[in-house]
Amino acid sequence: MLQAMNEKGVLVTLPHATRNEIAEWKKSQTEFYCPACKERVMMKAGTKNIAHFAHYQEGECIAKEGGEGAYHEKGKLALYDWLKGQQINTQMEEYLSQIQQRPDILVNWNGRKIAIEFQCVRIPTTVIQKRNKGYMRAGIIPIWILGMNLFQRKTANHFKINDFLIQFFHQFSSDYPLCIYFFCPETFQFLTIHDIYILRKGVATGKFHIQSLPIIGFLELFIAKNLKPKELYNVWIKEKQRFRVHQPNRLFGRERKWYQWLYLKGLHREILPSLIHLPVSFQMRMKTPLYEWQSRLLLDYISPLPLGASFTLSSCHIFLRFHHQLSQQFHLLHSPANPIQEYLEHLVTLKILNKLNERYVKRKEIKQPASLEKALYADKVVLEKLFNQNPSMIPR
Repeated sequence: MLQAMNEKGVLVTLPHATRNEIAEWKKSQTEFYCPACKERVMMKAGTKNIAHFAHYQEGECIAKEGGEGAYHEKGKLALYDWLKGQQINTQMEEYLSQIQQRPDILVNWNGRKIAIEFQCVRIPTTVIQKRNKGYMRAGIIPIWILGMNLFQRKTANHFKINDFLIQFFHQFSSDYPLCIYFFCPETFQFLTIHDIYILRKGVATGKFHIQSLPIIGFLELFIAKNLKPKELYNVWIKEKQRFRVHQPNRLFGRERKWYQWLYLKGLHREILPSLIHLPVSFQMRMKTPLYEWQSRLLLDYISPLPLGASFTLSSCHIFLRFHHQLSQQFHLLHSPANPIQEYLEHLVTLKILNKLNERYVKRKEIKQPASLEKALYADKVVLEKLFNQNPSMIPR
């Protein structure tokens, strides 16, 4: 930790102290205490790592950190100084006794409290969810900024994701695009990725925006930056092409079962209907990839229905009960948006379905392309119709 109380009850930020001040404290054997547990702490002010305080081994502070190291301490201090430099009411490592949590930084802004966590190492998702629940219970808005060491870029607009990173997708209102934050305390580069779409397992796309931390204002973090319809179209047409022509070297688990399912139906991936593998904003609420749950819903549920037959969203939930995780809580998202409903609305836009009150009515039969060339052409037609009719692609 970077702050502790001295014998007079004054809060001291050790990295801000001069070498002379630290030497004087050591010489006079000044004692420092943890603001949370009031136990004595030691100064650590060498030449390699950032100066900080640490509990003695015998101490069992309820706010004791897991020890993320110098990278975390540097980032926390840089973010704290950045906020203080904007004259924002900010406290570092303030212990919140009512929820027994200590955010890296606590911001008081226009009557709102915001907890900023700088996270540099993987921790269990249950810990993240517990912290978010605690903050929300106390009326505090949590914002997580990840260390750049957790960011892996694949292409100019693609990056790697996993179940851990998905926990840090933010959405500040129901019409705000998904976003995630990264910061590097070594280079002071701050990365925001807005308008995130999951393409396939482990890969997502979005609007990248990199700036130097000192030139960013705090409120700039909340300015939405959406992909232009043409940008998302270009990304998705390439993704559709990859989906059709890419053949995995080996098949395991669910993917193997999906290929077996296709084989039994006499179908091939490269000539599946163009209505399969369409973008939805909240794919993280599904357990299985886009192509799998959309193909099963389209070909095993909707396609066998006669024209004019109707069904409900709830019946689709039941049919896909092993594919979704709609009940899982994502505490940083403020939209109840449902990826299955998003997909059905796409089919309405494409005039495959009609919507009558709360029911969907089958309007057209599902067509299957006769060749790869015709499939790729149909992909372009479908995506052009979809983006022309619904350019924002964000469910309201």
